[in-house]
Amino acid sequence: MCDSLISITSAYRKDCTGSGGEFSDRAADWLRAALAIEAETLPGKSRDAAAADAVARLAARAVGDSELRRYARLEWNRDVRTPFEALYLFAAHVEHAGALELADAIVALVPSAFVLPVQDVGRFTALRGRISRKRGLNDFARDQYLATWRMGVTTRSDELRARAALGLGTLAQRSGNYPEMVRFARRAARFAARAQLRFVEHEAHRGQMTEAAKRGDFGGAIVEAWRALECAGGDPALEAVDRQSLGQLLLEVGDHAGARKLLIDVLRRGPRPQVTLAALGSLAVTAANTRDDRLLEWVFGQVDRLRGARLPLYELASTLLECAQAASIRGWIPAAASYRDDSLRIALDNQFHEFAIKAESLALVAPPPAAVATVTLGTPARKVIRRVAALKPSPLPRRLSIGAATSR
Repeated sequence: MCDSLISITSAYRKDCTGSGGEFSDRAADWLRAALAIEAETLPGKSRDAAAADAVARLAARAVGDSELRRYARLEWNRDVRTPFEALYLFAAHVEHAGALELADAIVALVPSAFVLPVQDVGRFTALRGRISRKRGLNDFARDQYLATWRMGVTTRSDELRARAALGLGTLAQRSGNYPEMVRFARRAARFAARAQLRFVEHEAHRGQMTEAAKRGDFGGAIVEAWRALECAGGDPALEAVDRQSLGQLLLEVGDHAGARKLLIDVLRRGPRPQVTLAALGSLAVTAANTRDDRLLEWVFGQVDRLRGARLPLYELASTLLECAQAASIRGWIPAAASYRDDSLRIALDNQFHEFAIKAESLALVAPPPAAVATVTLGTPARKVIRRVAALKPSPLPRRLSIGAATSR
């Protein structure tokens, strides 16, 4: 591969150009490890176990020991066992940081650099499918997932079948085919549970949660959100996402006490900006509906403070719109207009059509007292609500801290 060094450096250059700067303070270590992988594809290289071990040590250093252990426990509920697992987690780490071009180059190079067992070939193939889907290459992603599925069937690997089913379900969701998404998500959850793939099982339950909520089956969505939370296994980043989702669902069914408890807990964890913004928006609405003006003013203060930070615009537009709705519920019309106008401006500037339509149609008048919606929930959902009610409430944080912009 005579132009191999160009492919890695140019891939990362594309990532940096698209993002406006470096992705991580570990970027130099990323490149050192990636270039070492690339060098193993050159003619005359041994491709043996000793070479794989040496490159894997560089990859582990690029991720960091604690983060590598965290990723391994999320993936397999255990520590790393082979150099190829370390290389897989290295590529996934780069992907989750948002450097998709570099991650794709790494995933494409590893099978050329080393002789991999079929299980590892399948893992890298599925990961390339996920990266390709994030890059908008859905047809190529589907080919990768189908190849992974075939490998899983041939080798009777629950892990490969779980990864393939999850990927195919995600593609079905993106295309709006929710029945097919649910079918694949259930299959992914079943295979992942057998293979003890915590992260895959977690994502499969989140997919089913999304589909149930779309259908208005909030009871089913609550149950799936709780199952996802159980799969998070104490991982701070995943737990924050799941608690925010569950809090939003409890808000939908009118359990404001449970929603408030979960959302405040999320904010105390200092999650990534997307989760922080979503939690603030939901908390504003629950505060308005329960006439908790002190809490609502606290939320507005935090949102106003964060406006000057570098934040994901889609989530910011959503949160500002929820703040506008909350202010309107309380009859605070000037505040409602201000938040509505800011949300609309961001939506129009970035072609977020959904938020633009909602912002333009928001009535800036205090609504009459809303009738309490009655949602009939089954026994499993009521059991989840009782479990949330038993949780100890957390006090409001004095000042929000926000985690990294991208996280697993």
